[in-house]
Amino acid sequence: MAIALPSAERLPTGPRRDLVAAMHDLYDRAGQPATRDVARRTQRNTGYESVSHETVGAMLRGSAIPAWSKVQAMAVALAAMGVANVDVRAVLARLNGLWLEARKVDEISTPSTVPHRSASPSNQRPAVPVRPSPPPALVGDIPVRDSLFVGRDTLMNQLDQALGDRSFGAAVLHGPGGVGKSALAVEYLYQHADRYQVVWWVPANGSQAASTSLVTLAERLGLAWRSSARQAVAELIGELESGDRRYLLVFDDAADPDIRQLLPLAGGHVIVTTSDPEWIDWGLGPAVEVPVMHLAEAADLLRGHDPDISEEEVVAVFHAVGGLPSVLAQLVAVRQVTGSTWPSLLADLAEQRSAPDEAVVRIAVSRLAQTNPGAELLLPLFAWFAPGPVAVSLLRAERGADLEPRLARLLHNPVSFERALRDLTRYGLGRADSVRGQIEVLPSVRQWLPRLFDADEMSRARLAVQALLIAADPGSPDELPSWDKHRAIAPEVRPSGLIGSSLPAARRAIYHQIRYHYLTGEYENAVELAQSAVTNWQDRREDGNEGLILVAQREWANALRALGRYDGARRLTQEALARLRDDDEGARPSLTASHLVDLRIAGDYREAVALARQAADEYPPLRAELAHCLRLAGDFAAAAAADRESPASRGSLTRVNAIAEDLYGLGRLADALRILGESEPGDEVVDGRPIVLARRTAALARRGLGAVSEATVALSRLHRDSTTAFGRDDETALAVQVSYANTLRESGDGYGAHAIAVEAVDGYRRRLGLRNPLTLAAEVNLASTLRARGERRAARKADTVTHGALVDRVGQDHPFTVSAAVNLATDLALAGEVEAAHRLSERAYWSAREHRGAVHPDTLAAGANLALDHAAVGNDSPAEELRNLALHELEDTFGDEHPWVRAVREGTRIELSIEPPSL
Repeated sequence: MAIALPSAERLPTGPRRDLVAAMHDLYDRAGQPATRDVARRTQRNTGYESVSHETVGAMLRGSAIPAWSKVQAMAVALAAMGVANVDVRAVLARLNGLWLEARKVDEISTPSTVPHRSASPSNQRPAVPVRPSPPPALVGDIPVRDSLFVGRDTLMNQLDQALGDRSFGAAVLHGPGGVGKSALAVEYLYQHADRYQVVWWVPANGSQAASTSLVTLAERLGLAWRSSARQAVAELIGELESGDRRYLLVFDDAADPDIRQLLPLAGGHVIVTTSDPEWIDWGLGPAVEVPVMHLAEAADLLRGHDPDISEEEVVAVFHAVGGLPSVLAQLVAVRQVTGSTWPSLLADLAEQRSAPDEAVVRIAVSRLAQTNPGAELLLPLFAWFAPGPVAVSLLRAERGADLEPRLARLLHNPVSFERALRDLTRYGLGRADSVRGQIEVLPSVRQWLPRLFDADEMSRARLAVQALLIAADPGSPDELPSWDKHRAIAPEVRPSGLIGSSLPAARRAIYHQIRYHYLTGEYENAVELAQSAVTNWQDRREDGNEGLILVAQREWANALRALGRYDGARRLTQEALARLRDDDEGARPSLTASHLVDLRIAGDYREAVALARQAADEYPPLRAELAHCLRLAGDFAAAAAADRESPASRGSLTRVNAIAEDLYGLGRLADALRILGESEPGDEVVDGRPIVLARRTAALARRGLGAVSEATVALSRLHRDSTTAFGRDDETALAVQVSYANTLRESGDGYGAHAIAVEAVDGYRRRLGLRNPLTLAAEVNLASTLRARGERRAARKADTVTHGALVDRVGQDHPFTVSAAVNLATDLALAGEVEAAHRLSERAYWSAREHRGAVHPDTLAAGANLALDHAAVGNDSPAEELRNLALHELEDTFGDEHPWVRAVREGTRIELSIEPPSL
């Protein structure tokens, strides 16, 4: 969709608008290309910086002014994409002047340094009035507000100045642990949430946790059809940077540098909290240092909960424990729940021989143990859960868990369990979120757990957590209702040591997690977990568990395959097949199916068919895999028979599309369209891939029936959606791209078709290699666009190479090869080499007639072309006979106005497009 110049209300008159308007002038001259197309063009322009499509969109919407190097790269790309000649040097000179003016205005309106905390109100910049905005449409995953939060006014002002009312703002809250960075961010959210349409808290202590949180946000925003977590996050960032929803994201406890790739850079506000000083140097935004509380702020906190505390007691407490808010809050909680006096608490502190923060935690745990031993029993468990909130449901999954009796009784008794959780909170050791059903032991407490409990207690706690996770495992993640529980378990797998657990069913729970990550598109996580698990289990082989190792290795291969790492996937699958034993035969069908996928991806179609025939005889469910292999081998009649015999779910969209592809390959276009029109997406559709494939087949059938304009519109939309959902090098997205390029060419847009076809060939080369049949098929289609542009010599050269390569890879009679031969014959005829054209055309026609049938549309097209070649060499009688046959059958099938019918009547050659079946 084209991006309009922002309205004057959204982007007022001034230097920034002048710059955006100048860029829009280039954008309009280039035909308002998609932002991804502009981004790709920048990647091909050597000597200039690459620019993401999100940055292109942000620039055109005026929501961000990028660095000059990026503005320059965008301008060069747009100038090259325009039809009219442009003086690029003059354009860049003008843009640079506008960019400098726009940056000056931004610098004036944004303080270059954070005001010193001792600055007086008179020398601070006045607060910018906040425009009223709609109430937040989406607020999620924000921690519970800290009831002990006081003071910090200077820090709140600094944070507000960094964000305020700017279109984009970012701030880094940095400082050591326990100073209150997260609490400050939480308080800012609660005070200013009404400014935003999206408010979201992202746990950023690891890239996996952050990615999972952002995927959840993408789902809540309704961004569907994302095949992988990476694609979902990329689309989310693009959506946020568009500026359509004013957002505030908090990335809490950022440590992993990879987190930087997850931060949007336009369209809203970002807060990062971190203890890592390197974040200050990355230039994200103003750095706000969060120090310990000074005496006055500590006094406010203490008096807020004990108005009668004396000045001497305030000073004594402050000097005893320092200004860490977490420690002061802990001490306040202990005093409130126990009724202790300040002198008695100070005396207890004096007896401790440890740092103040540890000492306060020790006192709290000691008092808790005296009043509620059950609550103390829960504490060491949290050392083996991941940092952050833990789903209470995991702790309650005790019925099937192998737990020591005291803990089992506590978890089984709802009254005792609820009281234990409440007391953890009352003693300042944890915080509960009853709305989300979560409990968290505070980081300031969690760090001391290994020193509060002895090694045996910690070992028992780890075993208990593993037992709880096993008991919580809902089973196979292939059922959608189980995903919420699997999502809750996921972050706890590694901290708990579940991979190396010796408990029964631990390996099955891990396998379910690997499968869950794969199904939800978290392929990198699936690979990492599967690799760790398989390696660990192979080192500790146990009777009866070889089958789990094999299926885990299969999921590992599946995830590698989804990431395009095909060699690794094929190696893993072959290793697993080689290790199969008699008692592991249950794993053979699924591993064989995986191996068949590897063969299809590699383009080894004949080998895949041979193996699939053998396997389908032994395992009938593999008939669907056999049909898949037969389609790619070009035997659509046999594929249709295998699909009819397949016991696969008859209602699934995947199976319906498979049958439609069979019918399309057989030339029964109306039947293919009919069966697709009768189907509805079922529950199997998670990432939208079956929908994309079915809509592609329907569009191709419509195009084949003559509705070229309708097919062009459908495939244009599908091309955009599939590239966004799956990535530009994904096999499904590439198949759609090929179909879109072919349809553009048939609609008469040879130049547009060429640009799309070039990208498709490049994608196949990157993904599958130079001699893969799908790469070669895409090159045949590319040659057709060259002919459409009048580049006959280049088309002939390409067709000669690809035809020879296809003969070698898939054989003389494969539909890919026949189509390539028909088009190469056209090259020869256009070059005046009528004898060579006639020989090749005749061979292609009879091959098509034998293997696809006398009245298949492609056979008739090949026959119509052969009729022209007969006439060119003086064979007038066969020429007239073939022409009349092709014309009669094509008229009978498609009607008088079909493009191919007109071509036969006018004596022009027909181009054959290759539309590969889905992999």
